[in-house]
Amino acid sequence: MLYSARAHSHAKRAAELQDLARSSAGALMIAHHQWRQGWIIRQLDALEEARAELLDQIRQVLAKHPYARVIESLPVKSPVWTATLIAAIGDIERFQDHRQFKRYLGWTPEIARSGSSVDKSKLARGGVRIARGALGQMALILLTPNVRNTPFREDYRRMVARHVRPATAMGHLAGKLSTVLYGLLRTMTAYDEAKHRREMDLPPLVHDTQATEPPLEIEMDLVDDVDLPDELDNAGLVARESV
Repeated sequence: MLYSARAHSHAKRAAELQDLARSSAGALMIAHHQWRQGWIIRQLDALEEARAELLDQIRQVLAKHPYARVIESLPVKSPVWTATLIAAIGDIERFQDHRQFKRYLGWTPEIARSGSSVDKSKLARGGVRIARGALGQMALILLTPNVRNTPFREDYRRMVARHVRPATAMGHLAGKLSTVLYGLLRTMTAYDEAKHRREMDLPPLVHDTQATEPPLEIEMDLVDDVDLPDELDNAGLVARESV
């Protein structure tokens, strides 16, 4: 390998270098450092077990809440998302309309005035941060290839085809999720994909069984790894109130 890398002088001393590396490579392990590292590694197992127990407790609480079945009827679900949204929403009756609801959840546009003759729209800074994050994660997951095609993804593609920036289109997708969710919670009905397609003027599914597929539960590890792109915070959003 050393010869192929044209390190001829080192290649001649390869055996000597290997002997030196065996006795000197890496940092010397001090006893108390080794103990600390071992203790940290053992805590990982304990934390993983505690997280699993916490998720079980969350599921038990959600099983008794009337909003849980409605929220988890959307195409993708996670007990963490459901618990987050329930905690943020409280009582759906306190919202006058879907616009107030969407604004509260942090997925509504606002006009940015720069003093020039051109005004731009951007994602409003207000809203409940944890709920905004949950809906943003749901929107990102809905666009991944391992999730079946849904009206949300098709609407995203329509916007991108009209030369809407992907980050902006994803912001609209999250806003649409909040609008749909508001309607479901107000009527306490489960998500109906066939109805949603008709309302959005989308073609019906070729196979009706796809519309009746159960929601996909997202693994907790994946939920932990989903981060919203920074550009979403400044993405321009054009006001669209259609369901």
